[in-house]
Amino acid sequence: MTKFLHLADLHLGYNQYNSKKRQKDFFYAFRDVINRYALPDKVDFVLVSGDFFDQRQILPVTMNQGISVLKKLEKAGIPVLAIEGNHDNRPFDDSANWLSFLSGLGLLILLEPVVMKKEKPRLRLEPWDARSKKGSYIDLNGVRVIGSRWYGSSVARVIPELADAIRELPRAEFTALMMHLGVGGFINQFAGGVSYEQLAPLRGAVNYLALGHFHKYFTIDDWVHNPGSPESCSVSEVEEKRGALLVTVENGSCRTELMQDYYRRPFVRRQIDLTAFPSAEEAEYAVNEKIDRIKKDWSLPPVVELSLQGRLGFKRHELNIKRIEKRVKDRVGAIVALIKFTAVPTDLPIAAHHVGSSRKQLEQQVIHDLLAQHSGYKSDAEQWAQVVSEMKSMAINARVPEEILNYLMGTERF
Repeated sequence: MTKFLHLADLHLGYNQYNSKKRQKDFFYAFRDVINRYALPDKVDFVLVSGDFFDQRQILPVTMNQGISVLKKLEKAGIPVLAIEGNHDNRPFDDSANWLSFLSGLGLLILLEPVVMKKEKPRLRLEPWDARSKKGSYIDLNGVRVIGSRWYGSSVARVIPELADAIRELPRAEFTALMMHLGVGGFINQFAGGVSYEQLAPLRGAVNYLALGHFHKYFTIDDWVHNPGSPESCSVSEVEEKRGALLVTVENGSCRTELMQDYYRRPFVRRQIDLTAFPSAEEAEYAVNEKIDRIKKDWSLPPVVELSLQGRLGFKRHELNIKRIEKRVKDRVGAIVALIKFTAVPTDLPIAAHHVGSSRKQLEQQVIHDLLAQHSGYKSDAEQWAQVVSEMKSMAINARVPEEILNYLMGTERF
């Protein structure tokens, strides 16, 4: 019997909302998952399916956070097997990144295919060499673990070639393949995604496809598994199921359990419709009442998002947002107060059927209408409006420029 822990999208160093406390939360979540689920039962190994770090360039404190947890695992004799994700991959074909640095220190094993560039480029899978600290796969306690790179929008083309390379290896009783990609149907358009049908070449060659990239838990047909990010990388993700997968392999098959009981910062989301309030004073009074009714039933100070919606009977600038933010922090104890103002001013002309729409929906409609006026985009205005909206969301959530570019390049040309 073999046990391993499957993690992904740790995003160590993510300074979310410019909050040092949120930056530490990603470290605390990783550390607590390891303390609760890897060390007590002494799993045979830990998988990290990409995005160990949030950025390619990291601060010393972030490196120290990662090393401190990896050294605990090293002391316990538990190897960590990792692959690169879009946040920590090599930019511009550099020969090294921070994961390869940690691999050189012996704190993790970075698995990746070898690209043979003689004649026609092709992938080759080489066994892990402890001396050179390089390799594509490793056999541990009856389980073969294979790693891949971040392929972005070209991943669908690489999958058949990778499947062929796996089938050329000596037979293994159980094979796990780590990939950093998303599967269509589980999230909106995003770079590095494929359809489930495009994974078909791997079926039969791989018993456990260990994914990362999408920050929510999902599993398909008992062989495709994505644990989600341990911490929420945006407020829109807080309601998604996520955690760490504890996997038990026995007699060529496996069972998985999603572990969710570990350190996580609570998020509180509230909405209030301002339509019924003719003045800013009345609106602020109602907002304050809503804030004061938030139950304080959490173990850690939360991140609070307050969404102000509806139609305004007054000028937007008359509502003191800074004062509302301060009340959220003072009364609720929030470490971050996010005030989303999506209410529509009464003096803004808007079609009746758009009243009550979210800000994102309104923005998409405006972009759609602009594109529809251009002959080259008219037929695909709706799809391109969604693309522009998604790119804006990625920028607001501090995604790196390369990720936004990869998303745009990976978008199908309608």
